[in-house]
Amino acid sequence: MNSLKISILFFFNFFFLLFPGSVTCRTTCHTPLSCGNGEPGVLFPFRLEGRHREVCGIPGFSLSCSSSNKTVLELPLPGKFFVQNIYYNLRVIEIYDSDNCLPRSLLNLSLLGSPYQSDGRNENYTFLNCSSASVDLSNISSLYVHIHCLSSSAHTILATNVTTHRIQPLNSSCEVIDTVSVPVMSTLDGFSNQISDVLRLTWSRTPADDTSQGIIRKTMILVFGICIGFPILIFFICYYCPWVIRSYCYGDRRLFVAVPPQSNDRSIFSSFGYQPSFIAARGYQRSFIAAREQPVKAGLDSSIIESFPRILLDEKLRLPNPNDTTCSICISEYLPTETLKIIPSCNHYFHAKCIDQWLSMSSTCPVCRESQSLQSLFPSAVAP
Repeated sequence: MNSLKISILFFFNFFFLLFPGSVTCRTTCHTPLSCGNGEPGVLFPFRLEGRHREVCGIPGFSLSCSSSNKTVLELPLPGKFFVQNIYYNLRVIEIYDSDNCLPRSLLNLSLLGSPYQSDGRNENYTFLNCSSASVDLSNISSLYVHIHCLSSSAHTILATNVTTHRIQPLNSSCEVIDTVSVPVMSTLDGFSNQISDVLRLTWSRTPADDTSQGIIRKTMILVFGICIGFPILIFFICYYCPWVIRSYCYGDRRLFVAVPPQSNDRSIFSSFGYQPSFIAARGYQRSFIAAREQPVKAGLDSSIIESFPRILLDEKLRLPNPNDTTCSICISEYLPTETLKIIPSCNHYFHAKCIDQWLSMSSTCPVCRESQSLQSLFPSAVAP
């Protein structure tokens, strides 16, 4: 239960320490930022100056915020536009003139040097500069559009989508300013078009778009793996590893085994079910090295091993020697209700299971190395 509590506490501490870092990582580039309420969210490939890092966008796609919290796109000519919408899936951005006079901007518009091209419904309109005194706006044809923001008391600016050779009969005092591509939209009746106040631009797909999508996917996988997978791994390690160790230490008792004093080490290790690299000698290395130089000695007969006195430990853990609380073979402390076995000749005691396996391969005491000959064990049995 303690291991479970520790694992849960570790999981929550790890998660809350890591989570703010992952949020910070995502908000730097992949969280949309805007200049104010109602303004479009700015994401890659665009970058909002002063709020996004430079790596969050690519050159030519920088946006900024005006003093009135409007999103601003600056083109080579004629200059600054306000951004109305950005459609990332369609790669379309809608802009309008900051002075609410898009025709003036269209007459000087140049997209050279920018990553944008015109998009949407466009028609070629010819702009005319006419003397106000010579134009009667009340009787003007519906083919001509009065551009109020460009007109003055002395001049009237008109625009039409008719061909140039049909413009001249309008008035001899009218001069052609220029013919440019103008965004149009359908009127309410659906039978004609009118000049739109919004200009739609598109941009080509860039290699950085694919790279960004790949980075986003990899980042999400990494964040998911760290936030979910790693804490789960730590939880299982903290919860199950103590149980596995206890199983080896208190159950099978073969995880840590002292090396018996035999020269045929590989066969002895194999009988315990472990390779030599997993055997711990702990405190008996010098004895083991000395024992390797001794002649090979056979173990005791099973009937003699079974005749050794046994001790069943009670709950108070009363040991024959209170200072000897650890089995010298498996290097584990004695626990209540365990069975010990004493070697009669030297009164050293061990776990019954540990000493049985030891004496089946070696006839010496693991501690004092006293040989357990038949005469030392049962003097009367071999006396002449």
